This record gives sequence, C-alpha cells and structure tokens, in this order.
Amino acid sequence: MWEGGAAQFVIPALTQYAEAGDMARWIATARPGEVLVYATGPMLGDHAAKRLALRWHGEGRVHLFQRRAERAHCFEYCARARAPSPGEGANDGGRPAGGRQVAGSPPRDDVWRESRDGRVYALLFRDVAAGRCCPSNGEIAERLDLDDRYAAKNALTRLKTMGLIRFEQAGRTRTRIVTIVATGQSSADISGEIEHG
Repeated sequence: MWEGGAAQFVIPALTQYAEAGDMARWIATARPGEVLVYATGPMLGDHAAKRLALRWHGEGRVHLFQRRAERAHCFEYCARARAPSPGEGANDGGRPAGGRQVAGSPPRDDVWRESRDGRVYALLFRDVAAGRCCPSNGEIAERLDLDDRYAAKNALTRLKTMGLIRFEQAGRTRTRIVTIVATGQSSADISGEIEHG
C-alpha cells in the first residue's frame, strides 16, 4: 500500500488464539496432564481465550505455562489440566465431592505465587491477617516494586475477577476495605483522616 509516496504496510495481528467454545469443550473432557495451546505468538493480549485460561487457573483446574513455538520469536501459551486434589471430583470443575465449591482458594502452584497477581494477593493476605488497613494502589506498587499504581490496580481487578478478594469503598474519608474470600477476614476500617508517613 502506498500513501504519499512512501510504502505503508499493514501488519496483521501476530498472536493467534483458540476459540472459547473449543476451549470449553476441551476442559469438559480433559484428563490430568493433557495440554491445550490456547494462543501462539510473541505475546498475549487482552483476549477471551486468555481470560478463560486465567479463570480456569484461578479455579485450580489448569496450570498455565509457555514454551517456545516452532515459529521464530513466538511462544505457545498452554494450559495443562491438573489432577483434582484429594476430596475433589475428577470431572466436576474443581468442586469437592458433595457439590460445594471452596470459594476464594488461590492457585497452589509456585508459578502463580511468584507472579504479580500472586505477590499482590500474598501482600493483602498478610496485611489483613495482621489487622492492617488495605494499602493504596501506590503503596502496593512501592512495596512490591511494580511499575506504577496502575499495575497494582490491574492486579487487584484480576484478583477480584478470580473471586479471591472483595472490595468495599466506604466513602472519601474512609479507607478501602478488602476481604480475603478464603478466610472471610477483612482489612481494618479506619474512618477519618489518615496520615501516611
């Protein structure tokens, strides 16, 4: 394509994703250890396939990993079906025998614990257990050496979407309250002016 005398190239989307319907059919019958490649490309974007894989990961149904693809400079983004823990049914979506789902349990693997979301969750868990206030996005970013407060905000949004935490914003002069779903414990609620220093 030419425009103004200079060559203009249209570059198609580089990452290819699996269809959500195909992914749903896979998880319904996947045996422990089976692998699904849900995306192939240089990096993941915000796509339904990625969101679905993250949801399964949050539910403890799969382990997520990436590996080099045969194409140059590309990765395969994969979900490996995990074996149910003792007391869980093999094909019931991670629910314990008896039908009750254990709400708010975080993934147990080291990859998640070392991820940004896992580190933010651990920080919140420790603060809540110690009876502290919920830290601000800026404080979370500073304590975990994240890029900025938006990185912390995005991690909190993902943790909320995964069902690991709940938020209550109690007005401009009160701190935000976070509840750890797995324990039911909430951060301290301090009204009035808050001094940081």
